[in-house]
Amino acid sequence: MRIITLYLLKAFFKPLMFCLISFNAIFIIFDLFGNLSKFLEADLAIGLILRYYAGMISMYMHWFLPASCLLATLYTMWQLSHH
Repeated sequence: MRIITLYLLKAFFKPLMFCLISFNAIFIIFDLFGNLSKFLEADLAIGLILRYYAGMISMYMHWFLPASCLLATLYTMWQLSHH
C-alpha cells in the first residue's frame, strides 16, 4: 500500500471507531435505563447482562454502521480540507 492510502485509512478509521463506540454507548445507556427494573427484579448477574448487550449490539450494528460511516466520512473530509 502506498503511504497516502495508509494515511487516509488511518484518518477515516479513528472517527469511525469513535462514532461506533458512541452510538453503542448511547444505545446501552438508554436501554439500560429502560430495562434496569427488569434486571434488578430478575436478580441477574452482571456477566449475563453484559452478554445480553453484546448480543443486542450485534443485532443493531446494521443501524449504527451506515450512520457512523457517514459521520466519519464527513469528519475526515472536513479534516483533510484544512490541510
